[in-house]
Amino acid sequence: MTGAGRAFRWPWLPALAVAAVGLGLTLHGLGAHPLVDFDEAVHAGFIRRMARGGSWLVPVFDGSMRLRKPPLYFWLGALVVLASGHASVIADRLPSALAGVALAVLLGEVARRRWGLGRVGWIAGVALLTMPYFLLLSRSAMLDALSSALVAAAVLAGSWWLRGRGGTGMAALTGLALGLTGLERSAMVLLPLAILAVDGLWLRAWRRVRLRDAGLAAALALVVGLAWPLAMTVQFGGFFWHQYLIRNVVARVATHVESHPRPAYYYFPLLAAGLGAWAPPLALALTTSWRRAWREPDSIERLAAIWIALGVGLFSVAGTKLPWYVAPVYPGCALLLVAFVGRWLRPGGDPRWAPAPRETVLLVGAAVSGVAVGAWPDPRPVGALGVAGLVGLAGLWASRSRPAGAAPA
Repeated sequence: MTGAGRAFRWPWLPALAVAAVGLGLTLHGLGAHPLVDFDEAVHAGFIRRMARGGSWLVPVFDGSMRLRKPPLYFWLGALVVLASGHASVIADRLPSALAGVALAVLLGEVARRRWGLGRVGWIAGVALLTMPYFLLLSRSAMLDALSSALVAAAVLAGSWWLRGRGGTGMAALTGLALGLTGLERSAMVLLPLAILAVDGLWLRAWRRVRLRDAGLAAALALVVGLAWPLAMTVQFGGFFWHQYLIRNVVARVATHVESHPRPAYYYFPLLAAGLGAWAPPLALALTTSWRRAWREPDSIERLAAIWIALGVGLFSVAGTKLPWYVAPVYPGCALLLVAFVGRWLRPGGDPRWAPAPRETVLLVGAAVSGVAVGAWPDPRPVGALGVAGLVGLAGLWASRSRPAGAAPA
């Protein structure tokens, strides 16, 4: 056999290569710049106080308790400080860097094993690490790279489990990932739950999921995710929930807490710019893969489409809109890209979904457009969205005449 189907003597080598590239991208010059964001400074303050012997349960900055943010990221940063022996900007940012690299390896491994893409699957990891905004978040003392990794772990494990595969072990992994997501970013756990709910209802997963496994997943998610809030409730009572739930979650959804009023489409140009050179190919992937996403229940396209649509949709209806909120959508974009590119690089794939000749021509155009957007010295979000939109419309035109489920002429 040739191509992706050929037996590979060292299957771990691509994972090692992606990890090495990711570490190079995230760690190079990680401490060369001071903390540049207010949130970075606050997070660093939490980390350093914990490492100096402060409370590991109650984050404190500048003498004030901050009960709105769960402590998982700060625990990891404090452990890095204790292991290295001194506080530094690198220690503050290292959990994000390692989470970004781990997520890239996870996407590549899942694409390779679950969907049988072989070495082509590792394009997902490379794509994620070269999306400019996600790479920026992976090099900052923010919570978003880690929350993206945990959301992805919950979605990937849960979607596999909902299909009746992996059994009790995959159910436990799903519950653990959901619990850790809540322990790291509170309301962010709603995103993987929404994705899995839509995926499960579409699949009618209740027919194959055992009640015992569902109970185990729920129990693990609740125990891990609620352990810290319950400890805070014992210590602070209703005041904690007013800070943690009302002011941190409800107020952000209903009002403009930390941002000016922003339109519902705010995240579309932002994503187009944040994807960099990958924006035009992703637009082409979205408009040429919808048929398979609709008809193939176990395709990457369906899961990625649900992931992207719910991620952008849920954050768009919230009152508070900040650029980094949409970070967990980037792994879904990377999965859709690898499925799209895999149609060209896997000659033994299903002929029903092979690219039509006009789509192949458009791929070249999308690649050229992507290079132009990526090389743009001062990219404008609206301009990047315009280029991606034109490529997407061309892809919709190219695929409109293909009969459903039929091979291209």
